[in-house]
Amino acid sequence: MHELVSKTENDSTLNIDAVAGKIYYVWQEVKMGMWAARSKLQPVDDDVGRNGVKESRLAVMTGAQGRAAE
Repeated sequence: MHELVSKTENDSTLNIDAVAGKIYYVWQEVKMGMWAARSKLQPVDDDVGRNGVKESRLAVMTGAQGRAAE
């Protein structure tokens, strides 16, 4: 059993009984809470997960933060 945790105002947790060689997709829903972001982790099926990955883009940092990461 593997535990995924999102540390936010509400600390969302998702337990996955992972099998070697299988790919798992997890959706992290983020909403604004009272003082900080709140999140919910939920598993999604392969089609939804693959499409989400295809739609994503690499974030490129600029400025002082970007130079510190180099």
